[in-house]
Amino acid sequence: MNTLTCCAHLCARLAGFPWLWWALTVVVAYLIGWLWYSVLFKKEWIALEKHCNCGPDCTCGCQEGKECTCGDDCQCHGSKCGAFIPMFIQLAATAVLGFMFFIIAGRHILLSLGFAVAFAAWNKAGIFFRAGWTKRGRNLVWIDVSYLFIVILLFIVVAVALKGCPCHCGAGCHC
Repeated sequence: MNTLTCCAHLCARLAGFPWLWWALTVVVAYLIGWLWYSVLFKKEWIALEKHCNCGPDCTCGCQEGKECTCGDDCQCHGSKCGAFIPMFIQLAATAVLGFMFFIIAGRHILLSLGFAVAFAAWNKAGIFFRAGWTKRGRNLVWIDVSYLFIVILLFIVVAVALKGCPCHCGAGCHC
């Protein structure tokens, strides 16, 4: 198969992809992340991660082993502290993760669930390398891995709900 034929085949497959549903699911996943880390577990997560919302140029801040003193009145939040780039990277990573699970879940539900468990375990291992098998590490795992698993399940459920095939080709799904 030559390159032109291959590109035409890929374009034909992607033309049937539910881009709107994928984009909406990415937005919902991102909103869940906002709720998870800014409302539900904000204080615990910040304390466990041992960092403040303040950047390195902020006069208020954290010292190793002490509680965050930034508070909500700190003047250096958001892009002044460089939060835009990490949040954009997180959004892009969420979009790629969702794209992958939309494709896999529509074709093989058990394989997608296996990938979800593998991603969660991989994330857990990374946290334990950083924080150790301590109470802090276990709490970080609970917060981070449960959020990741919820987002992955969201992508799987939406993909499966879209007739079981991300390209809507029918039961056989030979797009």
